[in-house]
Amino acid sequence: MSSGTAAHQVDPFGAAASLQFSVQPSSVLAGATITPAVEVQILDAFGNLVTSATDAVTIAIANDPNGGSSVLGGTIPVSAVGGVATFSDLSIDLTGVGFTLSAGSGVLAGATSSAFDVQ
Repeated sequence: MSSGTAAHQVDPFGAAASLQFSVQPSSVLAGATITPAVEVQILDAFGNLVTSATDAVTIAIANDPNGGSSVLGGTIPVSAVGGVATFSDLSIDLTGVGFTLSAGSGVLAGATSSAFDVQ
């Protein structure tokens, strides 16, 4: 009987499965850039950041207290770098309380942000 070892490479991360807001939108003045920049992470089924992901991520207004008449400005979509899509120039043109944003990318499970206000 012989003994030995075998080398196995284990990838601790799975395929991209979902999106998550890692930097939530903050309250802002109408027409001003939302700061800090909104960030959306691409995660695997275990909640790990998929650092190799470069998917294009879109973002949109999910809850509009103005009944759909508000306009989201900025660069959309954004390609993820290191598994993170950074939206550095988002703005909303009208005031309102309780806006939320939704993020999507192909077949990945989307995400909805926490609520924020535009004054």
